[in-house]
Amino acid sequence: MSIEKNRREAERWLRTAEQDLAAARVLHGSRMYSQSCFLCQQAGEKALKALWRQSDADPWGHSVLQLVEDFSGDLEAREQWINHAALLDK
Repeated sequence: MSIEKNRREAERWLRTAEQDLAAARVLHGSRMYSQSCFLCQQAGEKALKALWRQSDADPWGHSVLQLVEDFSGDLEAREQWINHAALLDK
């Protein structure tokens, strides 16, 4: 995939992640916690897929933890990423 196409794809994934997070906040405010948690996991997954695309890599799977662990790029505070990802996957 071209660099430009990967950039556009990363932006699309990130935009969708931001929308999921906004919806999760609304659901949380409505005390719909289970649905809010689900959308938080979706937002994390999509944001990581954006990161993968931006790094010219092809993400695969739905586990936030696996996406973090398999990411070959540099992540500052990788251990924190892993801990947060594991929480989202619960």
